[in-house]
Amino acid sequence: MLLTGHSDNIALAALPAGFGAFALSVGVFGWFHEKLSALPCLLLIVGGLCLIKPGRITDLIGAVLLLAGTAIVRGSIAKARSIRLSAQASGDP
Repeated sequence: MLLTGHSDNIALAALPAGFGAFALSVGVFGWFHEKLSALPCLLLIVGGLCLIKPGRITDLIGAVLLLAGTAIVRGSIAKARSIRLSAQASGDP
């Protein structure tokens, strides 16, 4: 991006691209607070690539895939946390 044009257009190009770069790196490395399974990695990689490519349709597709991958990750983190808490409450190490 050359940052030429109106500030609105710059923001509309830079924000999705920043989120896309983050999603792509998380998906490629497969780690976000814990090791990720294949499905969230795939969703984050494809969503990140869609967000990086300019265009409203690709931004929308990328955002949906990013939210889906994030929801799966958050669900697995919450599940793992509840398992750890229940193990601690029962006295298991």
